[in-house]
Amino acid sequence: MPPVILAVGGAAAGAAVAGTIGVSTVAAVAGGALVGAAIGSSIESAQKDARRAQQNVVQAQREQQAALEKQYVAEQKKANLQNIQNIRVRVRRERLARAQMVNRGFQLGGAGSSGLAGGISSLASQTASGIGYMQDIAAANTAIGGAQLEAAGAAGRAQVAQAQVQLATSEAQQGATVFGTLANIAFAL
Repeated sequence: MPPVILAVGGAAAGAAVAGTIGVSTVAAVAGGALVGAAIGSSIESAQKDARRAQQNVVQAQREQQAALEKQYVAEQKKANLQNIQNIRVRVRRERLARAQMVNRGFQLGGAGSSGLAGGISSLASQTASGIGYMQDIAAANTAIGGAQLEAAGAAGRAQVAQAQVQLATSEAQQGATVFGTLANIAFAL
């Protein structure tokens, strides 16, 4: 609430008081104006402090969002590296199993048999299927991480909006209280 408005209200209340108690109108108006200006200045100072606090909340929210984004990127890199490592392990196992099958086929004299070819084909299919599944899981984890990041950002924005509503409500209550007090003084006289 601007101090000027409260000074005018205080002056009006002072004039009303002066008429009732027989004090000099000029002195009462001046006193009321000073009291109103002091109240307005105090409220304005509190509002500035609240706005600064609100700006600090917004800044902290931005920093938190940036930290969450960095964490998400780091977790994605880690997940990608783990996925690559798991694929390499599967491929290595598949190659080892294939080599063992071929070796046994030669030892038993069935190197060109359809059974050996079918076994190798089945092994390759199972490996490809496993790798596809791991890639699907990695994509799902990426989507989940992105959704969590968005949810955290939305929650932060909601907190900032809630703080702004509380600040506006507080300012409105302060104004209503001051005007109510001045009105009560004026009507009481």
